[in-house]
Amino acid sequence: MMNSLAFQWEASCIGTDFLQAVEQYAKSKQVTHIFLQTERTVPAFNFYIKNGFIELKDHISLYKEFN
Repeated sequence: MMNSLAFQWEASCIGTDFLQAVEQYAKSKQVTHIFLQTERTVPAFNFYIKNGFIELKDHISLYKEFN
């Protein structure tokens, strides 16, 4: 179901419209850049690339999971 929902959102441009609204708002507040994190293996990765985001080659994000 989640893949179907993601496809419907992509097909209807809701994600792109939302992202553009966020960018316009940020620019209106003199924000100069946006930093986001996603995983390379999820469809959102390609969505962000298609919308002008670039992959940072020198950035490393780390986390530690506790059991």
